Amino acid sequence: MSVEDDDSPFYFQLMNLLAFECRTQAAGIFGAAHALSDGTAGELREDMVELIREESERLSRCIKMLSVASWTALGTLHPDHLSTRNARQIADQAHASLRPLTGWLEEDVAAKVRVSGEGVAVVADETVEAGFAIIVNRIVRDQAGLWVAVDGAEITLGPLPADDDVRRFVIGDDPMSFEAGLAVRVIRALGGSVDLDGDRLRFRFPEPRSSEAAR
Repeated sequence: MSVEDDDSPFYFQLMNLLAFECRTQAAGIFGAAHALSDGTAGELREDMVELIREESERLSRCIKMLSVASWTALGTLHPDHLSTRNARQIADQAHASLRPLTGWLEEDVAAKVRVSGEGVAVVADETVEAGFAIIVNRIVRDQAGLWVAVDGAEITLGPLPADDDVRRFVIGDDPMSFEAGLAVRVIRALGGSVDLDGDRLRFRFPEPRSSEAAR
């Protein structure tokens, strides 16, 4: 099964973006390696080594995301392509990733979020985890408070703002949010779901086979 025709523009834009990011990171690695090999790095040698390490990690994540996007678009994504983690871990990681908003008024957005409940092992990797965190960040930006309730393989967020743009964003229909859009599509491709229910957003993550959960 391949991607729906009306989803093709999303994947086309995503592939172009990821290809550009991969080229950018590869160019940074090449430039730093060249400076080290020809002796022009000088006192910046340690900085060049650190740059290579950081850009290599980014390149690895970019290639993984490109692979996941390709499998999802072609309808060949399999649970074995991803790792497993506890649903509560996904919620906690999203909470930990929130950063204070700065401007005329600084706001500690992490303090507006309450995470509760216990989770089970689900099929997800850093691509899904990052997309989920971006969705949480987008919701809490416009809310006085947000609760994140974990119940086994489900995570429910609420209350959601009434804004239609936010609602399109959180279910992966905003073409400018590739990370959130891909996370939603990966969850659904593996048999899970992401649904709006009034002022709530419910994620049901796919669960691994028993042999995978034991790993």
